[in-house]
Amino acid sequence: MIKEIEQIKMRKDMQYLLNSYGFSVMSLAEYLGIASNSLSDFIGGTTMRSPNFDKSYVGLEELKKQIKQAEEYQPNLMNKQEKIEYYQRCIDAYAERVNLESGRKILWYKNAIKREKQND
Repeated sequence: MIKEIEQIKMRKDMQYLLNSYGFSVMSLAEYLGIASNSLSDFIGGTTMRSPNFDKSYVGLEELKKQIKQAEEYQPNLMNKQEKIEYYQRCIDAYAERVNLESGRKILWYKNAIKREKQND
């Protein structure tokens, strides 16, 4: 690895994080474990010292992996049967309570089950 070439790539990655993902210099520096003024100077074009370079290089690679995972994240959505079972559990839980609000919620969940079954 040629340190000077890696620093060019790192500078571009950091600029992208600042501009596209809303990171601040302070938060990025804190994550990388270096002083914010060192990071500002580096982004401005100065060469990074070896200890800061090593921490920043490793931290930046890890951060890029985490961002990729976040971008690929898909929420675990319930299928129709799971929704019906969830709604039934909610009805059972509200049925144990005796108040007007519980009755309204039970009615809402019963209607939700009907809607799910109608969408077949």
